[in-house]
Formats: sequence, C-alpha cells, structure tokens
Amino acid sequence: SSSPQPPVLRRKADALTLSGDLSAFNGSMTVSSGDLTLTNYTGSGKLVVDGGKLVLGGTGELNQSSTVAAGATLVINDGTRKLYISNNKTFDSGTIEIKEGAMFRTTSLWKHHLNFGSESKWTGTGTFRFDVPETQGQTDGFRNLTLQGSTSGFTGTLELLASDWDENQKAYRTRLYLDSADGVFGGIIKTVGISKTSGGDSSVIDENVTPNPVQIIVQKNMSVGGFEGKGGQITSDQTSGIDLTVGNGDDHVFGGSVGANVNVIKVGAGSQTFSGDMSSFNGTWEAGNGILDLSEARNLSNGLASYKLSG
Repeated sequence: SSSPQPPVLRRKADALTLSGDLSAFNGSMTVSSGDLTLTNYTGSGKLVVDGGKLVLGGTGELNQSSTVAAGATLVINDGTRKLYISNNKTFDSGTIEIKEGAMFRTTSLWKHHLNFGSESKWTGTGTFRFDVPETQGQTDGFRNLTLQGSTSGFTGTLELLASDWDENQKAYRTRLYLDSADGVFGGIIKTVGISKTSGGDSSVIDENVTPNPVQIIVQKNMSVGGFEGKGGQITSDQTSGIDLTVGNGDDHVFGGSVGANVNVIKVGAGSQTFSGDMSSFNGTWEAGNGILDLSEARNLSNGLASYKLSG
C-alpha cells in the first residue's frame, strides 16, 4: 500500500500553501501575518490565528483550544470542519468565514455552550450547523449558541438541530440567543429535526421529526434573511416588544411558533410563511414588501395580535 505523501509547500508573495498528509500533527501552529492554506487538514493540533488568514480545506476537526484574534480570519474553505468542545467555548474576536458548499459544525460531550463575542464576525455563504450534545439523557436545559458579533456579512444558513419530545421530555435541544452587534443576520436560520435516539456525531437528519424544542431568542431589534424549518419557537426575552424584520428576496417557510414580545415586519421581495401555533403572539404582524403569509398559522385569533400594511 502507498505511504502518506510528504507535505508540499507552495509560496506566493505573502501566501503559503501546505498540502500533503497532516494527520499526525498534534502540536501548535500559529499564523501571525499573510495567508496560510492547508488544503487537506486532518490534524488535531491547536491552531492560533493571531493575524492574517488561515484557510482550512478538506474534512476534519478543529481543536477546541484554537483561537482567532481581532483582525485575523479563519476560513472553512470546503468539506466539513467539526468543532468538538468538552467545556464552554468563546470566540471573543476575529472573523469566521464559511465558503459556499462548506460546513462548520459543532457538538459537545454535554450541554456545553458556544459564544461569539461582540468583536467577532461571521461571513460567507456556507452552512454553520449547531448540533446537540452527544451524551444521551439531556433531560433539562439547552445547548446554547450566542451571537453577539457582526453577522450581516454571513448569507449562508445557520442550522439549529433538535429531536422532538418523548414521554419523558428527554429531547436533545438547542437554543440561539440572537444579539448581533450590527443588528443584522444576513442568512437563513433553519431548525432541523434529528432522530431522537441520536446525538453529536451520531445525529441523523430526519425530515419526519419536528424540532419543537429549538428556541430562537431575539434580544434586540434584528433583521434576518429568513426563517425555515418544521418546528421550534421564535421569541424574545425583552419585556417590551422588539422588531424582527425578515426578508432577503427569496421564499421561506417556518412551521414553528412565534411567541410574545415580538413584532414581525416583512420586507423585500419573496415570501415568508409562518404556519405554526401563534397563541402566545402579542405583537404586530406588518406586511411591508413581498408576501407575509399567515394563511396556515394556527390560533391567530387570540385577541392579542395586531396587523399592519406598510408596503
């Protein structure tokens, strides 16, 4: 059988490309300036992006101790890159770019949370998948994703995974706190159902599962490209109503509910359909541009909601 090929270095100006077998790498690698591209990174070492840009190609893991400094960029170029954490993790700063067709997914041993601080930034058109813990018996609490940085430049899809409820409420579940510094999430937020007997690396996407336990908590006035998925709940933890503006020119369907203290404003071309239970909704549905479709929503006539045409 053929042995692993030795690494190949290619240098161009302030850019360096390293290809070949890096599966045995378990040390620490630091990028201070310029661009470093690892075309097929499968190592397990700590990656420190103090400046410049680190581009990761191929499918593999990202060491949980890896960091991205202010002004630096980590690029998920292709394939699937997994961040597995065994304790809570925060990216305080730096840019995470997910290219078209690439996926950055994260899971944990238990209900460990992932935070992106106010100096962080998301860009790109790929997919960020926030997976449930791999340990079974998660009978209380959620695995939380908090976005506090800039997210307007990310126009891909954020997937929030969950199983449905069983008789003992042993659901795998995720929760998003949406508090972006620029007040804009440019992409799509999608709830995704998985088999209730799986978690983490074993998660199996199941179109027959309605991910009702997913919570999307909007913490300030926000604009979002669109909402999709069969279930879940959009709500706010603010005591006064916040404005949630939706629309990116495409058509989106969300089968979950919208809870209290949220005003929904549809803008742009295309349609946004809400077809879930609206019994807790006490805000305003405002149709600006495009189509705000509530024709299949349930319990709209609760006497708490109001309606407005502004287009």
